[in-house]
Amino acid sequence: MRLKLEALRELIYAEKPAAIKINMVQGRGKFSGFRDLRWNEGLLEFNRMIGAGTKADGQSVKFRTNPKNRECYVPSTKAVMIRSHTSVQVIIHELGHWLEAHVPDVAIKANAFLNRRTAGESPQSLRTLTGRNFYRREEVAKPDRFFSPYVGKIYPGGIHTEVVSMGIELMWSDPAQLAADPDFFDFIWDLLRR
Repeated sequence: MRLKLEALRELIYAEKPAAIKINMVQGRGKFSGFRDLRWNEGLLEFNRMIGAGTKADGQSVKFRTNPKNRECYVPSTKAVMIRSHTSVQVIIHELGHWLEAHVPDVAIKANAFLNRRTAGESPQSLRTLTGRNFYRREEVAKPDRFFSPYVGKIYPGGIHTEVVSMGIELMWSDPAQLAADPDFFDFIWDLLRR
C-alpha cells in the first residue's frame, strides 16, 4: 500500500519543530507579500523537518524581496532572495542553502558527500546533462546517479553545493523518491537530526 504524501511527511517531521524565524529585510520592491502564507508555510515546514535542539534552532534567516529575478540564496548578504508568490517547495530549497551556510560543518559534510559520490567523474555542462538552455554555459555538474544532475552542480570556489538544498526539497516534496537513494536519504536525515 502506497502511503500518501501527508503520511510520509509525518514520518520525516521532528517530534518538536525548530524555531527558526524570518527576519524580513527590505529588498527590491515592496513588502506586499511579506505575510504571504507560502513564506510562512515554507518556514513552518522547514522547521518541522529540522526540529528543536539542532544547531539551526532559534536562528533567524533574512528574507529579501526579489521581484524580478529567480529565487536564490546570496552568501555575501546572507539572505534568501524571494518573490511574493514563491512556492513552499522553493522556499524549502533556498532555506537548505541557508542551512548549509549558517550551521557549522554542514557545508563541509555536503562537500565530502558530493566528492565521495562523484569521485572520478568530470564536470559536464548542465545544459548538456539536462537538455535545457536555462542554465548558463559555465554551469557544470558531476551527475553521479542523483535523481537530478543539478544535485551535483559545482560552484566556483567549491564552498557551496546543491546537495543539502535539493535533498531537503525532495525529502519534503517526495520522500519516497529520496528514499530510492538510501545513501542520499540517510545523509539528509542525519543532517536534519544532528
